[in-house]
Amino acid sequence: MSSVVSESTNHLLWTTDRTCQELGISPKSLYNVTEPRGDLGCVRLGPTGRILRYDPDVVRQYVKAHRSKAAG
Repeated sequence: MSSVVSESTNHLLWTTDRTCQELGISPKSLYNVTEPRGDLGCVRLGPTGRILRYDPDVVRQYVKAHRSKAAG
């Protein structure tokens, strides 16, 4: 996982592609860490909830939390 997540954002929510790019991980890895499989929260949109968007602040908190777990 990338240790730096961009502080600048032009969008309220990130797409799956943007989130993968920011974290430096594959879509499969993102899928595995996203709730309910993992503990990264997301916003589910659409009638079936299949459209996923990620809040940049939540992604940054996730990175910080997992960085401290890996260091300690």
